[in-house]
Amino acid sequence: MRMSGTAGAQHEPSEDLPARAWRIFDSAAADGLLGLIGAEELVGCAVAALAVGCDSRWLASISVLREDDRGAILTGLFGAFGERGIEFPLKDDALKLSGDAVLARMASGGISPEQASARLWSFADRDADESFPELLHLREPAISLSLHDDPDCDFDVDVNEWRANMLTFVRGILDRGGLGGTGGKLESEGDCDGP
Repeated sequence: MRMSGTAGAQHEPSEDLPARAWRIFDSAAADGLLGLIGAEELVGCAVAALAVGCDSRWLASISVLREDDRGAILTGLFGAFGERGIEFPLKDDALKLSGDAVLARMASGGISPEQASARLWSFADRDADESFPELLHLREPAISLSLHDDPDCDFDVDVNEWRANMLTFVRGILDRGGLGGTGGKLESEGDCDGP
């Protein structure tokens, strides 16, 4: 996921670059399926993954597509997951994959609690059937912080306490296996700005 103003993700020193690039690509694909990023960013992730050694004809096909070729990009995404024997993520899988990536980046210090809160709020809006109750709980602190930042609103929040509470809650979610507490099939983190 490439998000302006965010630091790169933390990763295991023993993790090889292609494995990390696939994790980043998977997360970007989930973001794309949720409408959180555009085709240009998916193409950029495919290019970055190829550059660090991900050998995939589907990534190669995505890397040369135009932003307006949504059908071809979707076909490429299906292929990129399928060639690795991974089931293509549907809405709930995409929410979990993207949400867990944001939680992991926040817990590792890759993004601030404020940045994570804003992203997770947008995920909660996409979880209409409330498959992930944690997203509803994470929306409440996001609303509190936005009210605190609104100059027309007289709502006071101790921002340091807010950050500490967010971090504690997020670590608890991750300790239980991420959103939904199931652990998921895919784990992802990072951005597409390279290794």
